[in-house]
Amino acid sequence: RSLALPMGPGRTYTNATLSFSYRRENWDATDSMTIRVSTNQFASQSNLVSTIDGRVGTDAAYTNVSANLAALLGANLALRIQAGPNFDNNDRINFDFVTITYSGYDIATNPATLYASNVQIVVVSNLAAGPTNLLENYSLAPGSNVSLRLRATLDVPLAATQFVNVATVTNAKSATRTAAVTNFSVAYSVGGRVWHDTNNNGIQDPTETNSFANVPVALMRTNGTVFQSVVTDAEGDYLSTNVVPGDYYALYDLTAFSTNDYLLSPANAGSDDALDSDATYGEIGDFAGTDDFTVSMGQTNLTIDVGFDPPEPTLVVLYSFTAGDESGQVVVRWRTASEENTVGFFVERLDSGQWVRVNHEIIYAKGEDGFGASYERVDSGAEAGGTYIYRLVEVETDGIGIHGPFERTATALEFVSPISSGPNGVLLRWLSRADEYYEILRSTNLIRGFELLELDIPATPPENEYLDTNPGPIGIYLIQMDDE
Repeated sequence: RSLALPMGPGRTYTNATLSFSYRRENWDATDSMTIRVSTNQFASQSNLVSTIDGRVGTDAAYTNVSANLAALLGANLALRIQAGPNFDNNDRINFDFVTITYSGYDIATNPATLYASNVQIVVVSNLAAGPTNLLENYSLAPGSNVSLRLRATLDVPLAATQFVNVATVTNAKSATRTAAVTNFSVAYSVGGRVWHDTNNNGIQDPTETNSFANVPVALMRTNGTVFQSVVTDAEGDYLSTNVVPGDYYALYDLTAFSTNDYLLSPANAGSDDALDSDATYGEIGDFAGTDDFTVSMGQTNLTIDVGFDPPEPTLVVLYSFTAGDESGQVVVRWRTASEENTVGFFVERLDSGQWVRVNHEIIYAKGEDGFGASYERVDSGAEAGGTYIYRLVEVETDGIGIHGPFERTATALEFVSPISSGPNGVLLRWLSRADEYYEILRSTNLIRGFELLELDIPATPPENEYLDTNPGPIGIYLIQMDDE
């Protein structure tokens, strides 16, 4: 069968679909059927679009088939259904609902020779050389109308965010009329937010309203060249405009922030891309970047965000932090002297200039009533005998604290007690951080509680010592932050 498409003035087809149903009867395994389409009635061209394979017996029901013919559009489309070489008089196939569906649009491209006089429609453009008239000298019968649809194709990037299409109609029967169509976006925007992720969960929570201003953000082409550079505003938002369709990634300049003071949020947390942090690599104090993303026609993407957190003062006092070889595995252990408002911990190891989390799920705090606890974690990414740099990220109810960095060699450990007694008294040791102050409390009878031994003890990083010269026969000690 051949089909001549109704190619009226300015008619353009953009797609075609062939669909049909079939049912086989008395077939053998070697039977077959092919469906081919040609754009010139099989004079010199043929395309296989579907094959019906053999089977033994009869189909219980019809099978539906659909094939896209967009690449085969033409004025003389032909369809051929051809039986295979083993098809004989005992074989039968039933076809039903054989349909070719077309879609497209009509546009007057050269109507001057097709229509008569009296009505003129002119397209006006602000381009250096305006386009030709779409329709002129067209006679309308009484009660009839004519519609025009304009499709513009941009072959170069357009530095604008919209088209303004103005149509003017002039005739001999009434005054000139003008209509405008605006807000048709042809260039797109990419943007997002750099925010203070107070709990470092990688999600913009409703209470996290603080952001970082004046952070440079570059929209990068995937070949490494800069498409556009902007900075975040007072609300932490940034926007790259006039973005043409293509593949990009965002690069955040975080060199103004100290790696000891800020912590990059985990990427792609949760299920809402509009609320997560998208920086998948890099580090505070350097550059952080996202994975590649695509800007498609008609798309504006304002969900490319990044979060990080300035650590809050922590009330945890850390006794010790070790990494050792235990049966061929590297085990990281730490012990807190006191904990308050602590949710849990993450252990991070420095790898090629980036902090990598050893535990991807939080290790929940075990300290109670202000006392500390002991923790451990196997570092499967480290090798026994190696030397590594670690830091301990403490998650609190109101922020993040960072302890370290600690350089540790994973060898067999000899335990050194943080508390030891000698002829001069009881010596206490704990890990300390700059600008912190501590207080020491002691109890010789828990019923009576703790007594203050000394306060406002300044930190002497990386370790502090305190000698209790009058310990008594029994003592329980509490070392905590002097939060005053």
